[in-house]
Amino acid sequence: MNSLIFDIETVPDPELGRKLYDLDAKKSDKDVTKEMFKQNLERKGTEFLPLHCHKVVAISVVLANESQVKVWSIGELEDTEEVLVSRFFSGIEKYKP
Repeated sequence: MNSLIFDIETVPDPELGRKLYDLDAKKSDKDVTKEMFKQNLERKGTEFLPLHCHKVVAISVVLANESQVKVWSIGELEDTEEVLVSRFFSGIEKYKP
């Protein structure tokens, strides 16, 4: 039997932030992210943004069975969130943990 452990790393999604918070398209990603944190702190009492305001930038995986343990990260630096998530689920399909 295969066992799978994974860790997903995310960052705020400034493109979505511009839309949700009605921010100027000319603002830098850094400024948009700061504004997202500020508004969320005012509304919710925390800077941690709701999960839908994040985008996946990395997925690391540990796959183990009775005879071996493999550790790796999925994707390349330039891969999109869609590519990372798709490759992750393809791996689940393949190894059936």
